[in-house]
Parts: sequence; C-alpha cells; structure tokens
Amino acid sequence: MELSRPVEPPAIASAIGVSPDPSAPPCWDWDKLDSVLRPRLLALGTRRFGLNREECEDALQGVFMNVLAQDGRIRDPIAYIKVSFLNACRNLLVSRRRPSVTPDDELADENAGGLASQIEAACTVAGAFRQIEPRCRDLIRAYYIEDLPLAETAEKSGYSPKTVWKRISRCIEKLRSCLR
Repeated sequence: MELSRPVEPPAIASAIGVSPDPSAPPCWDWDKLDSVLRPRLLALGTRRFGLNREECEDALQGVFMNVLAQDGRIRDPIAYIKVSFLNACRNLLVSRRRPSVTPDDELADENAGGLASQIEAACTVAGAFRQIEPRCRDLIRAYYIEDLPLAETAEKSGYSPKTVWKRISRCIEKLRSCLR
C-alpha cells in the first residue's frame, strides 16, 4: 500500500505569478507580490529591527519603487525585495546611530554589513542556479554541495568520470554566465 504525499501549498513564486520557467519573459503580478510579501516584511522589520510600523512602511515603499523602476532587469523579485528591505532597515538603524538595537544575534558582531552582502550574494546565486538546466543542477549539487567524489557523481549520473568532469566544467561556465 502506497501512501499519498500531502498536497503542498504552491511556492511563493508561483503564488505571485513568477514563472518557474527561466526562459519565459518576466511577468510579475505586483498586486499579489505586494499582498504576499508586505505583511511578512513589515512583521520582520518590527520584530527583528525594532522599527515601528511607519518606518517599516516607508522602507518597504522605497524598496517597491526601486523594484518597479528596474522591472525587467530583476531576475528574482522576491529575493531582491527581501534583501533590499533588510538593507533598508539596517541603514535606518545605522543612520539613527542606535548601536544597542541589533537586528538579531548574527548581526551583533563587527561584520554586520557583511551578513547583508552574504544574503544578497546567496540570493543572486540561487537565482542563477534556477536558470541552468536540471541536469547541470544535479551534477553541481552532487559534486559540490553533497560533496560526493567524482567517481560517485559519475556513477549516480550514469556517465564516465571524464565525461562528468567536462560536464561539470561546462555547467559551472553556464552558471557564471547567468551571474553576469
């Protein structure tokens, strides 16, 4: 007897009209994007950064205006909005010179600006990773993320180690081109 898998809610990207197909032209439903992300980000701004609702609204409004101005150039509007909002909140705190209020424990060290840059870089790489072919994602995931040896990666994919190595190299080049 096989148990059926629970029905999962659609990912936030599909809920707001972002096409999961990277080759499709960007077409975002800004009303849905606003209605889904706004409450979450406002709560995040008040909870993590200690800002009041008006300050969070102002920061979020600025972020949305920036995204709307760059509409076609943003590959992943959800990630861009999240990171931009976190940066806007952080910048608001820095401009006030309130060192006693930190967004969270991870930002309490002297590398506070570095974490926002790391988040932005991770979102950029994740967006580029979604744009490459599934077989490339599988090879990169197996070899680099799961840290499988080349022989195991080759066995898993059904190719010779030499072929896998060449394919991984080409896939990395494709990933680099998506990041440019």
